[in-house]
Amino acid sequence: MKSAACDDEAVLTPGPELMEDWSGLERAAAEPAPAASPFWLPSAVTNLPAAERPRFCMPRAPEGMPLAVIGLRASRRFGPFPPVATTRWGEFFFSGLPLLRADREEEALKAILETATTGACALELATVPLEGPVARAALRLSRERGGTRAVIMARWRRAALDATRDPEEWWRKDVSSGSRRKWTRLRRRMEREGEVRFRAMERGEDPVPWLEAFMKLEASGWKGRAGTAIACSAPLRRFVTDTVRAHATADRLRFWQLEMEGRPVASLFGFLAGTTLWLGKIAYDETLARHSPGALLMIDATRHILRDESVAFADSSADPDHPMIDHLWKERLEMADILLTAPHLPATAARAVIGAERARRALRERAKRAWHALRRR
Repeated sequence: MKSAACDDEAVLTPGPELMEDWSGLERAAAEPAPAASPFWLPSAVTNLPAAERPRFCMPRAPEGMPLAVIGLRASRRFGPFPPVATTRWGEFFFSGLPLLRADREEEALKAILETATTGACALELATVPLEGPVARAALRLSRERGGTRAVIMARWRRAALDATRDPEEWWRKDVSSGSRRKWTRLRRRMEREGEVRFRAMERGEDPVPWLEAFMKLEASGWKGRAGTAIACSAPLRRFVTDTVRAHATADRLRFWQLEMEGRPVASLFGFLAGTTLWLGKIAYDETLARHSPGALLMIDATRHILRDESVAFADSSADPDHPMIDHLWKERLEMADILLTAPHLPATAARAVIGAERARRALRERAKRAWHALRRR
């Protein structure tokens, strides 16, 4: 098995041969992987701080054909053990899928493991669709005698949308009559305070003014006060700006905005890979929270997505049990974090790594519940 080492320099100044291989692999991939695309990963390697930055890996088959592309970060979690190589990196995270060549998924994963677990005790595939080909290939590897063990460490469901449907059918069937009345009433109240207009970015339009308006909205709210808005971090701002530009150039960016009297009051964007759309981030003017401008924008954006012939499926990228999107998008996508122990680990050490990761997650969950309880008090 020929497997190229992780090489950040390759994507800092990617040559035409690398980009041709990468684009060809993306077209032949078993599953679209937005964060492993040539429109996302190079910007992360270039712009993110060292602690958040992924390593670029492109394992190849013996004949030289690229089998996979993955971005990996070393995560030190358990005292005596080597780090875990994880696909969870950066603050702007919604998918840890690698690109795997279709019909060679297991071979591609083995090549990733060979590279990723050099100096690491495990590979973590974070936030991957549980019923997708990448997760299925990972779990099949675990059935082989000896070597890697693949364990589902967490699973949850998040909102998704069948984008092949008619907009009016979606509005009537998926949104309850009570919610329809509520949001219609809120929109009318908002319109009494000024002219309300929905806009979608035109293809070929410069995305930077749209992104600047988004960042201004986001920074004006609680994320700005908490220091977690995009505009609060210069490296994150550069990363998102470069990524948005790259996707717009390839017609893989979608941007929507709700305006009141010509002023943006809600903004949302998403990224396309194949025929799947992933929502990125949403921001809204919190001084107008009584009108729910974010929900009103999501309703208009959903209708726009359902009319977009290039989109067949949309992933909300939202947390489970989201208080807004769950009422609008009724399909559910089951997600998982999957841990694959290094093939070279003895069985006893593999069990210890799995046990340590389970204990770490349980402790983190208890701390999270305690923090939320403290906030409620």
